Amino acid sequence: MFRSELPPGRTTAPPAIGFGSTVVTAPDHPDEVRRLESRALVQRAKGLLMAWDGLAEPDAFRRIQRTSMNTRIPMATIARAVLLTAEVRRQTPSR
Repeated sequence: MFRSELPPGRTTAPPAIGFGSTVVTAPDHPDEVRRLESRALVQRAKGLLMAWDGLAEPDAFRRIQRTSMNTRIPMATIARAVLLTAEVRRQTPSR
């Protein structure tokens, strides 16, 4: 990225990661960062639901989504609860 292509007020380009011919840059806006973090939480929670209950990926996502809608709690918060459950399960000694 050339200095002339940068937005006003910006002196350096954001860090970039190249994937073939596609370049992914770091998000500039806090909302973008929050959205990416939420997406990552949901992905991890989906993986756990898939492993625990033998769900397909769309079904695991739908379970998180449905729980979110029914409880009026954001999906990221539901995902955090699933991840916390995994942590508790890991720490609980089996008998």
